[in-house]
Amino acid sequence: PLDPLPDAGRAIGEALDNPIDASPLEEQLNPRSRVTIAFDDPCLPIPLMLRDIRGIVIQEVIGRLYRIGIPQERIRLICANGLHRKWTLKELSTVLGGKIVREMGPERIACHDGSRQEELVHLGSTPEGWEVEIDRAVAESDITIYVNVNFTSMNGGWKSILVGLGSWRSIRHHHTPEQWN
Repeated sequence: PLDPLPDAGRAIGEALDNPIDASPLEEQLNPRSRVTIAFDDPCLPIPLMLRDIRGIVIQEVIGRLYRIGIPQERIRLICANGLHRKWTLKELSTVLGGKIVREMGPERIACHDGSRQEELVHLGSTPEGWEVEIDRAVAESDITIYVNVNFTSMNGGWKSILVGLGSWRSIRHHHTPEQWN
């Protein structure tokens, strides 16, 4: 196991100040920006943490968005639960922490619903004919920030958005028993 970070808050700040292959949020966004913050659902088979790191990261990101001048009404948090069940706000507070849930409330926090066509946007098809359909909030945001816990090499990046915020039409192409042959 890795040694714990001596100061997680400082490490998060340094990572946000120096993102890989991107400018800091403060250079990418302005007060009129629409932001979606997506995060993995609590079904991950990881040990419970005293304070989930995703909530710590999201709190820092929200603070930076406020300092940029982005109002709360232009920030949306989405649990990227893919085709899993929707979670209650109480359950999501184990990931986000009570402060974020109280601050953002049910108006700004939602679970993705991959079956509600009106909440999805069809982006097209791959050369193989596989449909690509994602949550409307992602397609309509100026930026989507995905906060996850990487516990396997098959987790994170574009896969988290396509699966966690995708529809059955998209997910069915690569989440079938045939894909494992």
